[in-house]
Amino acid sequence: MIIKRALSSSISNFYDIIITGGGMIGSVLACKLASNPVFRNISILLIESGPKKPWNIELTKNKDNFSNRVSSLNNNTKVLLQKINVWDIIESCSCQDVSQIKVWGPGSNNISTTFDVEDNFNLDHLAYIVENDVLIAAVMTALNNYDNVHVLHDNIVTEYKISKNTEETVKLRLKNEEHIECNLLIGTDGINSKVRQAMDVQYLSWNYNQKAVVATLKIERLKDNNTAWQKFLHSGPIALLPLADEISSLVWTTTPDYAKMLLSLSEESFVDALNTALWKEPIKDVFASSVTNIVSAVLKTLNIHEKHEEIIPPTITQVLKNTRAAFPVGFGHAVSYVIPHVALVGDAAHRVHPLAGQGVNLGFGDVECLDSILSKYFLIGVKLGDIRALREYETIRQRCNVPKLIAIDFIQKIAGNSWSPLLATTNAGFQVTDAVSLLKKFFIDRAAT
Repeated sequence: MIIKRALSSSISNFYDIIITGGGMIGSVLACKLASNPVFRNISILLIESGPKKPWNIELTKNKDNFSNRVSSLNNNTKVLLQKINVWDIIESCSCQDVSQIKVWGPGSNNISTTFDVEDNFNLDHLAYIVENDVLIAAVMTALNNYDNVHVLHDNIVTEYKISKNTEETVKLRLKNEEHIECNLLIGTDGINSKVRQAMDVQYLSWNYNQKAVVATLKIERLKDNNTAWQKFLHSGPIALLPLADEISSLVWTTTPDYAKMLLSLSEESFVDALNTALWKEPIKDVFASSVTNIVSAVLKTLNIHEKHEEIIPPTITQVLKNTRAAFPVGFGHAVSYVIPHVALVGDAAHRVHPLAGQGVNLGFGDVECLDSILSKYFLIGVKLGDIRALREYETIRQRCNVPKLIAIDFIQKIAGNSWSPLLATTNAGFQVTDAVSLLKKFFIDRAAT
């Protein structure tokens, strides 16, 4: 049955696909499936726990306020959003291109890695900084163009009945006691996924004993605010992401106690603490300095030139009112993304440290892959929810996601560490990566996909 939202706000008791979680991943997945010609005659339900939010495009274009929750979108995500006709909306409202990324550690302000769009001629920009609310609102606006998807706001699933009999549908009970069922249930309900719990699959997870402090900042005027800055400290990285000409978004990962203290500071004291962290003197370490000299000598012997460019981050002048907040960070990965009639997508399947800005991009990669695999099998007559299609999706995405999860976890553990051997390792990593253009291109390519 196809639900016509213009005709009725009620819901059916059966849908071909039900998606739980109307955040960025869930809303984009609903839009991607709804816009796919292969699925034009199937019914889709997107369940979102929050209320429907009014959104005025013109007001957003001319706004003075910025949200403190933003995402760094890679090129593949941009292409996905173009396919579902929401990128133009996002770009016209709030989107800042990133043409350069500068990364350095506590060991030296002269030892760093600069990733520049010129290092990879296949890309127009390295990333795009977009407010989460703008992305979701743009997608929800686009969903109005499709009659085969129904969005149910202000509701949650209170009970899941997933049968071991592969011929049976998945049955759900909603908060309002309505009962619905589907051939394919897709969990996009985040790191504490109820769908994943109902699947009863093994989930590997740990906390980093860190919190990410986010805020919206005013910075000194730059010629072009299109550089993302990231400094690794022993307690975690500080990242400044460009939002507008004089506005940047902060993600400062640190210990829970220090995060609590940062939130309690006055605006002026918070700005002072942030500038101090960005500009403070490097750690003086004899062993790390010796390793740095050895690496420089080896690179020189190989006729590889080092830039030794001094990092000069922008000065923060103001933190915008009511934009400071903090959230815990951790690692998580579901050993299985699928069981018959059920699949996990995005943070419900995998959770990653925010230091690389890849979490949401991995989720959008899941969206693109699942849509493609379901289409392929549906065209040859395989029913939605069939385990063969879902297993192929799981295999492809785990081969992509797991190496990135491991790499980011490894970086989190060593970068910024003040212990001499690890400090030396971090410095050497920055030196070699910055000096070897092929290595920089490799990292850019991996981050863009």
